[in-house]
Amino acid sequence: MTFVKSLLMASVGLSILGSQVSAAEYFVQPLTPGPVANTAVAAISLQATAPDDVSAPSAEQNAVTQPPVIPPVAVTDAPATGTAQNGAETKEPHKIAVSPGAKWVSARGHGEASGTTGGTTTTTPTAPAPTTPVVTAPSQTGSTGTPPTPSTTTPTGPAPVMTASQTYNSLGALLQSGKVQGGDRIYLLGGYHGQMVLAGLQFTSPVTITSMPGQVAHVDSINVRASSKIVINGLKVWPTSAANGLVAQVRSYNDSSDLVFSDLDVRAAANSTNYQQWNTTDWNNNQRSGFLIDGQRQTVFRNRLTGVYNGVFVLGQNALVEENIVDGFAGDAFRALGDNSVVRRNRAQNCRQTTGTHIDGIQSFSRGPTGKIGTGVVRNIVIEGNKFLEFVGARSPINCKLQGIGLFDGMYDGFVIRNNLISSTAYHGITIGGGLNSVITNNTVVHAMGTTGNWPWLRVSNHKNGTPSQNVTVANNLLSSLKVTTNPALGILQTNNITVTNALGEFNSVANQDFTLKSTSTAIDKGAPTLAPPVDIAKSPRPKGKAPDAGAYESF
Repeated sequence: MTFVKSLLMASVGLSILGSQVSAAEYFVQPLTPGPVANTAVAAISLQATAPDDVSAPSAEQNAVTQPPVIPPVAVTDAPATGTAQNGAETKEPHKIAVSPGAKWVSARGHGEASGTTGGTTTTTPTAPAPTTPVVTAPSQTGSTGTPPTPSTTTPTGPAPVMTASQTYNSLGALLQSGKVQGGDRIYLLGGYHGQMVLAGLQFTSPVTITSMPGQVAHVDSINVRASSKIVINGLKVWPTSAANGLVAQVRSYNDSSDLVFSDLDVRAAANSTNYQQWNTTDWNNNQRSGFLIDGQRQTVFRNRLTGVYNGVFVLGQNALVEENIVDGFAGDAFRALGDNSVVRRNRAQNCRQTTGTHIDGIQSFSRGPTGKIGTGVVRNIVIEGNKFLEFVGARSPINCKLQGIGLFDGMYDGFVIRNNLISSTAYHGITIGGGLNSVITNNTVVHAMGTTGNWPWLRVSNHKNGTPSQNVTVANNLLSSLKVTTNPALGILQTNNITVTNALGEFNSVANQDFTLKSTSTAIDKGAPTLAPPVDIAKSPRPKGKAPDAGAYESF
């Protein structure tokens, strides 16, 4: 058995932000000039060891900084050992739904909690009419292998200088002029710009659309189709009209490629920053989602989502979802459905139960030739360095019970799940049903209130059709409950996992969601060195002691 050790990330898409010097600069006047209300958003720690350790970058930031690559964990080709578990546990209610008003691609109900093999054929939304003639994108195929390291690039040079000849009354007028070419930069001046619709824009090098430095540009939504090599950065994105079905504020289609969405402030409503005071009616009246992204090599990087229904969904292959914050959500925070994708160093917190569906930090599921869920294979996805926190601070009366990493409808081949923190009161911390050739290492899966007992659990199980998981290694995890047993016949290995029996003795502050280890922790130096990632969730090198610590944090 050859284990896939590394994946093609969307570094290809992210790398298009490289050292390209703009060939020209254009400026776009707003429909309504002037200050944009409700722009303030509180700083949230992205991957901190304590609540106030690191502040998230501002959405107004125009400089695009590339994230570092965390190297893949070294895994030998020797077959793993272990057994899959299929015990009957308490199930949580949820349903299959496709919003009829907006045709939001949804698959509620495919999850493990139902105990049934749900299925629905996803419906492709109808895009708004193109503003320019549609040009077919050139055929591009993905590749596999070690992903390239993205460069760290901050646009340099003098500040943009407006000229009358380079200034347009609308983005549509500029794009229809035919003047924009690869490498150009388009600056949206401060104020309200309406809906952003990009179609038929095929560039040979990246075109950046961003806000004018020192100004705030606001759009209702972003919709991209039949386009390639576009960077959309640093904008405010929320609607000015009432919700009309479960739509995504930022949407791209499968005829697009090499798009980057970065540093966007995405909300279901202008006042989503007040979601902590929303009741169920408020949530349902503001039921909009964040990103629904399709097509090859799409990057969703360092965005802030507030008070949304679903967070970031990527459907296409070779996607990168990195350093995004989802603060307040009532659906799934993340989904990754395309092969060779990476979901890394994101944070989701404060989920709300506004419907009968179960809610997940992240889901992935296979789709067969007909689109039916659970009838195919998803391959080579990395889920690493993420934080999925059911609540932070005071628990809301309508707080959800958050399932962490829910992989319920496989098969899942070549998955790497490492260095994640799941703080939850639900049953499924990490569950993979139908896993193949995968590793689950150095995750911390704990009860959000510090309760010890039977959940949240880490579980490896059969596919719902009975196909067993095979060649799955589960090692160095720190968790409330483990439902994996070594089985050499199936190649399942369970080793060096530590069960939490005293959360107060293990962690520095459960109340503050600080799951770094105390000096009294039983997880210290308990990890298997050959199975540990080289760095932890905070990018601290392993090991610090004689052996790696179990769990996501390397503390001693």
